[in-house]
Amino acid sequence: MTKKRKQELRQLLEEAMKCVVIEAPEGYEPISVEKYRECAKAFRESYRPNLSFILSYYTPNIQNETMKSKLFNFMKEELADYILENESAEPPWTYSICPAKIAIRGANLFTCPLDSLLAKLLEIRIASGTHRAISALDKCTRETSAVFQKIVLLQGPIYPFWREPETGDSREIRVSDRVRFVHFPLNPSELPPYLFDQKFSMVLSSAGPSVFCQKTVLIIDHTVSPLFCKPSRKNENQFEIKTKSTEFPNFDVEKFCQAFSLVSNYAVEPVLQWSYVDQDELFNPQSVTTEILNLATPKEHSSFTTIDETRIEKIKDRYKELINLSLDVAEKLQIPIDRWIRSKTSQTPEDKIIDVAIALEALYLPDAGESTFKLAVRASWYLGEDQESRTKLFEVFKELYKYRSKVVHGKDPKKNVTIEGEPVPIEKFITKAQDLCRDSIEKIIKQCSREGKFPKNDYWDSLILGEESS
Repeated sequence: MTKKRKQELRQLLEEAMKCVVIEAPEGYEPISVEKYRECAKAFRESYRPNLSFILSYYTPNIQNETMKSKLFNFMKEELADYILENESAEPPWTYSICPAKIAIRGANLFTCPLDSLLAKLLEIRIASGTHRAISALDKCTRETSAVFQKIVLLQGPIYPFWREPETGDSREIRVSDRVRFVHFPLNPSELPPYLFDQKFSMVLSSAGPSVFCQKTVLIIDHTVSPLFCKPSRKNENQFEIKTKSTEFPNFDVEKFCQAFSLVSNYAVEPVLQWSYVDQDELFNPQSVTTEILNLATPKEHSSFTTIDETRIEKIKDRYKELINLSLDVAEKLQIPIDRWIRSKTSQTPEDKIIDVAIALEALYLPDAGESTFKLAVRASWYLGEDQESRTKLFEVFKELYKYRSKVVHGKDPKKNVTIEGEPVPIEKFITKAQDLCRDSIEKIIKQCSREGKFPKNDYWDSLILGEESS
């Protein structure tokens, strides 16, 4: 916008504010502009799920129709390239617009009435002032992209291994440019504003802020372009979303969590994923659509893992190996990695053993129908360094499958497993089996990274016959 147009908008907004009211949903008491301002500002300062209803359903509106028309027409002129006009539609759908928020939310192409954008402009004016409202509209007329965040709440206790000197609180650690871990404080009032999302807050309203207190999230900055869809392209997939990180331009949350799990020897899984758009972005009208949320049931963890700079580098190295694998190799590793991670969160010893066994079969028995004896031989040869260590490993794998067979055939398994004539408590044995499975996965990942292919029967036969180096 030109300087003159900005001044014109400033005057319109100031005049409009003299006749703005906050419309309440049917059956609810109206609130004052001052109360609405208080709530809107609170959302911009910290996480307030208890106030989400107000911003979701209470709407600023200009009572004076002449004044409203002036401001509406001003927006229509500035955003003329993006306005879809439908003369046959009933108000307020006569003029509509398709904002980038739709693509960010993962929804199909959908338009919203221009009235919703006007309400959003008024919300920004009420909460953040005239200058911020003018900047929001100006940005939409001259910029082609904007930044937003994808946020992933991670499973279980994950503690950053650093503290702020003055407060002692854990805060943020960088993975790479535009990718970072954030560990939240214990006090709910200190939780950051980007935890707020209309639909998201409602989903978790029963749980309250405690869902996030002392939890860790992974935040990835993204860009979206354009900010509004032009009518001529309304039937095309016209929005482009990119990871803003230069080191990881196609950041894969699932594979990063797999790498994190393998390096930390701890199940790290996404519990909830959502996107956050700054509340003062005009292309973020509240009534467009709801976000597609990925919500998993949290599991209890008896231990925790920490994040420090050394571990971050190891995670990044493992992540790079995973994302650079061929599609065929990645598909073959998916089951063993998933099952190993699942074994770390399974609730019973029987489930843990079954998950580990399935993971090992996917690694060492590429063809269905092969014997578990062959698996034990291959695994012990692959992981063992000499005859003595291979003999011990063979016995562990053999006992693992004895236990697994009893479980799947409905027999009551014993509480101890006998290894080298000594009873070993089942929980200790399971930990050993999980560690061997993890060692197998990591060694095969490195081998596949070097050779570009997943080991097949001919490789295992050559290894056992002494023709391959492990």
